[in-house]
Amino acid sequence: MKIITQANMTRNPEVIPTQNQNLMIKFGIADNRYVGKNPDGSAKMKPVFVECIAFGGVAQHILNNGVKGSPIFVEAELDYNTFTYENGQKSSQLSFVVQSARVTAKLVSNQAPQQNQNTYQNPQAQAQPQAQAA
Repeated sequence: MKIITQANMTRNPEVIPTQNQNLMIKFGIADNRYVGKNPDGSAKMKPVFVECIAFGGVAQHILNNGVKGSPIFVEAELDYNTFTYENGQKSSQLSFVVQSARVTAKLVSNQAPQQNQNTYQNPQAQAQPQAQAA
């Protein structure tokens, strides 16, 4: 399932070591979802938090440009993982595997956000089979 969304990064990207030395990062994003109206008529919003992972050039772009609070536009695939904690408890998690990303403003401490026009798209995500006319 392909997901396209814009949200804010909830923490700085974390580099995850891999056996084959490819760059992999984990980070979180959050946005508010409309869930109705408050008694006073104002919009009632609920925060939605999602874990994300990215690889290679996409990961490098996010690592170079994204920090906690950065607005980010992502195109991702939905991934479902199951795992077992050390205490034996089983759990599951939905996450985004980011295919392309654009950090829309680079946040720098003690400065105003700077516009960032850089976008990185995974070359493999671009190469999608085309249907041939009969």
